[in-house]
Amino acid sequence: MGGGSAHNAAYTVKAQDVIGDLVYWANNGDILKTFDQIAQSLTNHMRSGPQSTDHIGRVLRNELYMRVDWPWLAYSVALLVAVSTHVLSRGRDEYISAKE
Repeated sequence: MGGGSAHNAAYTVKAQDVIGDLVYWANNGDILKTFDQIAQSLTNHMRSGPQSTDHIGRVLRNELYMRVDWPWLAYSVALLVAVSTHVLSRGRDEYISAKE
Protein backbone atom coordinates (compact mmCIF):
# COMPACT_ATOMS: atom_id res chain seq x y z
CA MET A 1 0.00 0.00 0.00
CA GLY A 2 1.93 3.05 -0.96
CA GLY A 3 1.62 6.73 -0.89
CA GLY A 4 0.72 7.61 2.68
CA SER A 5 -2.38 8.97 4.28
CA ALA A 6 -4.54 11.78 2.98
CA HIS A 7 -5.19 12.88 6.55
CA ASN A 8 -2.58 15.15 8.07
CA ALA A 9 -2.85 15.34 11.86
CA ALA A 10 -1.09 18.71 11.96
CA TYR A 11 -3.65 20.45 9.77
CA THR A 12 -7.31 19.53 9.81
CA VAL A 13 -9.87 21.47 7.80
CA LYS A 14 -13.37 21.60 9.24
CA ALA A 15 -16.31 21.64 6.85
CA GLN A 16 -17.87 24.70 8.50
CA ASP A 17 -14.62 26.65 8.01
CA VAL A 18 -14.58 25.83 4.30
CA ILE A 19 -18.26 26.69 3.86
CA GLY A 20 -17.83 29.94 5.79
CA ASP A 21 -14.87 30.94 3.62
CA LEU A 22 -16.79 30.08 0.44
CA VAL A 23 -19.78 32.16 1.52
CA TYR A 24 -17.57 35.10 2.45
CA TRP A 25 -15.33 35.07 -0.61
CA ALA A 26 -17.96 34.07 -3.20
CA ASN A 27 -18.52 37.73 -4.18
CA ASN A 28 -15.26 39.28 -3.02
CA GLY A 29 -16.51 39.59 0.55
CA ASP A 30 -19.93 41.04 -0.35
CA ILE A 31 -22.04 39.02 2.09
CA LEU A 32 -25.34 40.70 1.14
CA LYS A 33 -24.88 39.86 -2.53
CA THR A 34 -23.95 36.28 -1.65
CA PHE A 35 -27.07 35.80 0.49
CA ASP A 36 -29.24 37.44 -2.17
CA GLN A 37 -27.92 34.91 -4.66
CA ILE A 38 -28.52 32.03 -2.23
CA ALA A 39 -32.10 33.22 -1.65
CA GLN A 40 -32.71 33.55 -5.39
CA SER A 41 -31.31 30.07 -5.99
CA LEU A 42 -33.53 28.54 -3.29
CA THR A 43 -36.56 30.39 -4.68
CA ASN A 44 -35.86 29.12 -8.19
CA HIS A 45 -35.39 25.58 -6.88
CA MET A 46 -38.74 25.66 -5.04
CA ARG A 47 -40.50 27.12 -8.06
CA SER A 48 -39.21 24.31 -10.27
CA GLY A 49 -39.87 21.54 -7.73
CA PRO A 50 -42.05 18.46 -8.21
CA GLN A 51 -45.17 20.17 -6.84
CA SER A 52 -44.90 23.33 -8.92
CA THR A 53 -47.44 23.96 -11.65
CA ASP A 54 -47.48 26.17 -14.73
CA HIS A 55 -50.65 27.74 -16.08
CA ILE A 56 -51.16 29.40 -19.43
CA GLY A 57 -53.33 32.49 -19.53
CA ARG A 58 -53.51 36.18 -18.89
CA VAL A 59 -52.27 37.40 -15.53
CA LEU A 60 -54.54 39.89 -13.78
CA ARG A 61 -52.65 39.82 -10.51
CA ASN A 62 -50.07 37.69 -8.74
CA GLU A 63 -51.26 35.45 -5.93
CA LEU A 64 -49.36 33.24 -3.57
CA TYR A 65 -50.82 29.96 -2.39
CA MET A 66 -49.36 28.05 0.50
CA ARG A 67 -50.21 24.65 1.89
CA VAL A 68 -49.93 24.55 5.69
CA ASP A 69 -49.12 21.28 7.42
CA TRP A 70 -51.42 21.91 10.43
CA PRO A 71 -50.41 18.93 12.62
CA TRP A 72 -46.79 20.09 12.70
CA LEU A 73 -47.83 23.66 13.37
CA ALA A 74 -50.20 22.58 16.17
CA TYR A 75 -47.44 20.46 17.72
CA SER A 76 -45.03 23.41 17.69
CA VAL A 77 -47.60 25.74 19.26
CA ALA A 78 -48.49 23.18 21.95
CA LEU A 79 -44.82 22.68 22.75
CA LEU A 80 -44.27 26.45 22.97
CA VAL A 81 -47.24 26.83 25.34
CA ALA A 82 -46.08 23.92 27.53
CA VAL A 83 -42.52 25.21 27.83
CA SER A 84 -43.68 28.79 28.46
CA THR A 85 -46.10 27.63 31.15
CA HIS A 86 -43.36 25.58 32.82
CA VAL A 87 -40.82 28.41 32.74
CA LEU A 88 -43.31 31.02 33.98
CA SER A 89 -44.58 28.78 36.79
CA ARG A 90 -41.01 28.13 37.99
CA GLY A 91 -40.30 31.85 37.95
CA ARG A 92 -43.49 32.57 39.92
CA ASP A 93 -42.62 29.88 42.50
CA GLU A 94 -39.13 31.30 42.96
CA TYR A 95 -40.54 34.84 43.27
CA ILE A 96 -43.06 33.73 45.91
CA SER A 97 -40.43 31.77 47.89
CA ALA A 98 -38.07 34.77 47.77
CA LYS A 99 -40.73 37.05 49.28
CA GLU A 100 -41.32 34.73 52.23
